[in-house]
Amino acid sequence: MISLANVLAKLRGGANPTKEEQIRRGQNAARLMKDETFQAAMEAVQEDLFKGLLVTTPEQAAMRGEIYHSLRALESVAAKLEAAVNNGAVEAREKRHLQVV
Repeated sequence: MISLANVLAKLRGGANPTKEEQIRRGQNAARLMKDETFQAAMEAVQEDLFKGLLVTTPEQAAMRGEIYHSLRALESVAAKLEAAVNNGAVEAREKRHLQVV
C-alpha cells in the first residue's frame, strides 16, 4: 500500500540518491498523485481549509494565519511530489539515452 508518509520519506532519502532511486521515487510519486483517493483527500483538505478561511471573523487573524500556513504546506507536498516525478522522468530518459548510445 502506498502512503503519503512512505512516499515523502522515500523522497527525502539520502542527500545524493542514485539515479535508480530517483527513478523509483518518481514512479512512486506519480502513482500516488494519480491515486483517486489521494486526489480526493488533497482536494477535500484544501476545500475544508478554504471554507475555514471564509468563516473567520476579522478578530481571528491568528486562525487565518494558521489556515494560510496549512494551505502552503499542502501546496508544498504537491510541489515535492511533482518535482520527484519530474526528476525521475529526467533520470529515466537519461538512462534510456545512455543505453542507446
